Amino acid sequence: MRQVWALAISTDERTIVSGAAYSVVTFWEDCTEELEKEKEVKRADMVQRSIHAVVRFGNLMLIDLFTENRIL
Repeated sequence: MRQVWALAISTDERTIVSGAAYSVVTFWEDCTEELEKEKEVKRADMVQRSIHAVVRFGNLMLIDLFTENRIL
């Protein structure tokens, strides 16, 4: 386990730099926003494919996208 001796946070709070024992400096980048965007793109793609499948088979079914429960 490394001990952190120093910590600095960028003004935009997206990058953290930690200084540890043995002269190790680590840069940490917050990628939460990018991960959320990636999840949203995947979800939108899934919804688009589902809509195409429903239209193709001539059925209409409403689904709550958050709970994935059938509404009608």
